[in-house]
Amino acid sequence: MYRKPSCMNFESSLNSICKWCISNPFIGKNDNNLSKKQMNEKMNKAEKNWGNLLIGRSPENQTSQWTTILGESIVAEILSSQGHTVYRPKNINGYKPDWEIEDAIIEVKTRNWTTSGTAGEKVFGVPYKYAEIPKLYGKPLKIVCVAYQEYELTHGKTKVFGEDISTEKKEMLAFWKERNIEFVKFSDIINNKF
Repeated sequence: MYRKPSCMNFESSLNSICKWCISNPFIGKNDNNLSKKQMNEKMNKAEKNWGNLLIGRSPENQTSQWTTILGESIVAEILSSQGHTVYRPKNINGYKPDWEIEDAIIEVKTRNWTTSGTAGEKVFGVPYKYAEIPKLYGKPLKIVCVAYQEYELTHGKTKVFGEDISTEKKEMLAFWKERNIEFVKFSDIINNKF
């Protein structure tokens, strides 16, 4: 059964966490005539400090895995607040997805807003890696995309959400959906459209 992490105070932080999950609060105004690279580094440091503070890490004990901890925790917290029973699924054939609820297996993919690069592209390996999950667990697999991961898959070059998706990509999404695997926006969970 899901238990709130003792290091996280959701009651006081829930609003700011949900805002971070949907839009980038780390867009800074450049008052110091910094280069774009310097501004990005400044915003990345601010976001990393914020995330580590939320998960109970001191400045001396920060982790680069804060997005994993925060993303998994906020998804479980919101699902639980909506009346779902959220728990860690049992290990079957070496698989250990993030969460299980009454009618789905949940794999959470979170990406922070201020790290550039192609890290978000590995989310497309999830349907392949977890292809057996719906059969093994007897439930569909929902890949929940949080923060920049949702934004990138909605507005970037690798869209899975929305209408402006190529025929080939729509066919791939339909193929996965036929196998009970689909991508889900975290914003849809917040809006109770899950």
